[in-house]
Amino acid sequence: MKQIYRGSGSFRLLTALDRHAPVALRDGARIYAASEVSEVDFGQLAYFSLSVFWRGAVTEWRIEGQKVERLGFGDVYMSALRSYLLGNAAIPGNIALALNVCDDPTLTATTLVTPTGGRTGSYHSYLFLIPGLAFHLFIGKLKPVWMEQVSLCSPTKGLVLRSNYEDFVKRAFFAKMQTAQQSSALIEFTRHPKNAAD
Repeated sequence: MKQIYRGSGSFRLLTALDRHAPVALRDGARIYAASEVSEVDFGQLAYFSLSVFWRGAVTEWRIEGQKVERLGFGDVYMSALRSYLLGNAAIPGNIALALNVCDDPTLTATTLVTPTGGRTGSYHSYLFLIPGLAFHLFIGKLKPVWMEQVSLCSPTKGLVLRSNYEDFVKRAFFAKMQTAQQSSALIEFTRHPKNAAD
C-alpha cells in the first residue's frame, strides 16, 4: 500500500517510474519494463492484486448494506489462485495481470473501483482501481497474445503502463453500472421525490 497515491503529492510508484526511461510510447501512454524498475517489488503487487480478485470471487461482500458484485471465474481458477496465495503453487497458467499507473493528479486522487468484470468474448476480464493504480486480470486460454507480454505474472515480469487513464476509468465505471442495483432509497426517491426529500 506504500506504492499507491497517498495524498499531498506522495506517490511512490510514480516517483520510481520517473527515474527510468520508458521502453516505448503508445497512444499517449509511456510503457516501462517492470524488470528495470528495481525499486518496486512487482511480485508483491501481483500477489496483492490477485488476492483482491480472489476475495472478490470467494464470497459475497457488502458496502453499507449494498451487495458488491461477486466475480465468477470458475472453480478451477479459484482453486489454483488459492493454492498460489497460500504459497503452495506458482501463479496459475492462462492468467495475465496488467498494471496501469495514473499520472493525472485529479484521477489519481479520486478514483476507486471495487473488482468488476466478467466474460469478454473468448476470455474473462476483470479490473479494480485504487488511488493511482489500475489492475486488470485476464483469464483464459484464448486471450490475446499481448496480454501475456504485458503481464506482471510473466517470467520477464512484464510491462507497466503509465498514462492519464481517463478512458480506462470510464470503462470501469460503465462496467460497474451494468451490474449496479438501485438502493431502496433511490427507488423511493424516483417514485416520490417530494416524500423522499421530506
